Amino acid sequence: MKSAEEKALELLRRKLLRAMGEAIHNYDLIHEGERIMVAVSAGKDSLTLLHLLDWLQKRSPVHFELIAAHIDPGYGTGPKMEHYFKELGVNHAVIERPFIRMVEKKEADPTRRCNLCARFRRAALYDLATREGCSTIALGHHADDLIETLLMSILFSGQIKSMPARLISDSGEHIVIRPLCLAWEKDIIQYAKLCALPVVENIVCNQQLDTRRRWTKEFLANMQAESHHIKGNVLHSLQRVVKSHLLAFNKVEEENDATSLLTESL
Repeated sequence: MKSAEEKALELLRRKLLRAMGEAIHNYDLIHEGERIMVAVSAGKDSLTLLHLLDWLQKRSPVHFELIAAHIDPGYGTGPKMEHYFKELGVNHAVIERPFIRMVEKKEADPTRRCNLCARFRRAALYDLATREGCSTIALGHHADDLIETLLMSILFSGQIKSMPARLISDSGEHIVIRPLCLAWEKDIIQYAKLCALPVVENIVCNQQLDTRRRWTKEFLANMQAESHHIKGNVLHSLQRVVKSHLLAFNKVEEENDATSLLTESL
């Protein structure tokens, strides 16, 4: 007979796989014979993504390859991740890139180091994917990441923009996918705990968390406490854009004569 913990894990796995399956189907994320590199930072999100994709790969009628990739930015996480990848039985690539020292040398302001580090990490991921023959890179961003990014973009950048489920890189050589884009962070946290995934808490990055992102997280948490539909509604809004009711989609690129006359008369 299964224990209460085993039953809870099974239910949670089904829930996350259902969300991931919906994302894969809706946004055309995984194809037959594809070679996918899973970017594993050692955090709960990317480890959960690898764990679920490995589970899916072994049972799916669609055949695809997985390569777990970890870039140690100078925290000494490489050996631990390599041990876990071997234990899980997945092909893997582990490299070390001293991003921390590089960023500290180039940027004196600690609050501006995150974006620079992210650029270094993205470039290293693309290089590693090319080396490993992977055109597709899977990232562990979840639904909370998407809605936080949307609100930050609207409030602080004046743009309606978030993280897409599928994105072609600027060079056109890689495709970035986010299979957990419809899964919630609270479920991922619980899943990582129940599976005893070897999560490494990134103390440095957590301490330097962008104040705008921290504010947005707290804002959403407060709104969610008022109404538990809030975050779900924001996520649904990303999938139900009414173009006819947004200024961007009604803007006339070239003024016609009537518009010009009207403008001049004002």
